[in-house]
Amino acid sequence: MQETFSKKLHTQELIIAFSGPLGSGVSDVRGVVAKRLIELGYDVVSIKISDLMKACSKYLQQPQDDDLNSLQGVERYIKLQELGNLLRRGRGNNFLSLLVTSSIQLDRQRRHPDETPDSVKPLRVAYLIDQLKHPEECELLRAVYGDSFYLIGVLCSNDARKQNLQREGIDSASAEGIMEADRRQDERHGQKLEKTLQLADFFLRNSRANTDELSKLINRFLDLIHGSNGVSPSRVEQGMYAAYSAAVSSACLSRQVGAAIQDRDGNIIAKGCNDVPRPGGGLYTHGNDGGDHRCINLRGGVCFNHLEKEEIRNEIEVRIKAALDERIAGSLKEGLDAREFSSTLATFLARSIRDGSRLKDLIEFSRSVHAEMDALICLARSGRGAAMDGVLYTTTYPCHNCARHIVAAGIRAVYFIEPYEKSLAKKLHSDAIVHDPDEEPTLLSWCEDSSATKKVAFLHFEGVAPRRYLELFEAVGERKDSRTGKAKDWVGRNAAKKIPQGLEGYTMMETRVTKLLTDSGIDVASLPAL
Repeated sequence: MQETFSKKLHTQELIIAFSGPLGSGVSDVRGVVAKRLIELGYDVVSIKISDLMKACSKYLQQPQDDDLNSLQGVERYIKLQELGNLLRRGRGNNFLSLLVTSSIQLDRQRRHPDETPDSVKPLRVAYLIDQLKHPEECELLRAVYGDSFYLIGVLCSNDARKQNLQREGIDSASAEGIMEADRRQDERHGQKLEKTLQLADFFLRNSRANTDELSKLINRFLDLIHGSNGVSPSRVEQGMYAAYSAAVSSACLSRQVGAAIQDRDGNIIAKGCNDVPRPGGGLYTHGNDGGDHRCINLRGGVCFNHLEKEEIRNEIEVRIKAALDERIAGSLKEGLDAREFSSTLATFLARSIRDGSRLKDLIEFSRSVHAEMDALICLARSGRGAAMDGVLYTTTYPCHNCARHIVAAGIRAVYFIEPYEKSLAKKLHSDAIVHDPDEEPTLLSWCEDSSATKKVAFLHFEGVAPRRYLELFEAVGERKDSRTGKAKDWVGRNAAKKIPQGLEGYTMMETRVTKLLTDSGIDVASLPAL
């Protein structure tokens, strides 16, 4: 009886959003997910954020006249990127998720016309959202729907994505342009796909030719969130969770990064994070004897790398100002202060150079040892194992400096969580690194390679995100019959979610979201029906 009452307090709905770089094949993944959810007894509803954007373009200060449905190829992608930016700028970075939330509520009301929002018992419906481009969009949906919400990150190598766009008739230069705009836009309300994907609950590498393997991975994840008995972490998931857990030890002011090394038998033999080295070996950690001399505790808590880049900017400014003083002295109209003019212009140019060039990305002056290097050094210091033939896991893409040491150490594969291969590693070490090969390198295949063709495989991580590792893999309830000792049967169709979500919280949040939109002048009833 108690279990029956408990189930009545939980929702059957499931909200799954997708996020992936342009050309990564998100729509194909969504189709596979929809097929499996139908097998699990769900009524599947697709929500295309692009449709919601088109419906709301009339609320812009300057409504868009273009017929977006008639646009194709690169023009369509550019226009949708611009429209999304305009809507976020005018209504807030989470505006598109507000529209999604209200659309879900309207769809539920259509299914239960005679019930009020606080009395409705949602049916077994799965809403598939294609797709999120800003972290605040994800954060709002997670705040509203709690454990009913999952974000699937779809990853694909840069070369494969470019080829996919070229198949759509987009030339190489245009493909690179829209891919870069899709990755990260400098304006405050632009797309922030890199940060969005860091919030994913599950990652898929959609560059393999074998679609059956893709279906197996998706089925495994969906079965896992529905409590399938006996699903345990893969070796890759174990390795990435070890890297993720190492990252939280870092107090670096830039970001936390973790790394872990597995030996050929799958044992974790070293972990590392990005932080400042301390005398005697290792890194500073909380509670070190003799004091903690990380950047957060020195020079007023300012990042040393930032200070050095600012010094370079100041040097550039001084040089520009000196040149301007020499060139424009006496050439300005009478009454204008040449020195004041040149000083203002020099500051503007120097900041433009710093913020608009690769100078802003320099990492050369950081005091921190990078996580990948810390893991390799840990092996050397402890003598507990060897990097040769090992696999390294890192929560970001390795910089070119770490990459060359990874190659030299004899690592055979690197798994990373990052949608883009954005460091100089690929450019500088194309002879030694291969990205997302068709077949993942096994120890046997890698060792049998000739020294001339053996390359380190850099692979997008796929599997359960380490942030959800414990929740999804930890056993809940009894896994066997106490009388017979036999594993309990798991029936996929109509199986309850492993992590239940209560009814009351999110339905009231939806009402608040809809009221926010209505009060701001949005006619939510006119949104496209789902």
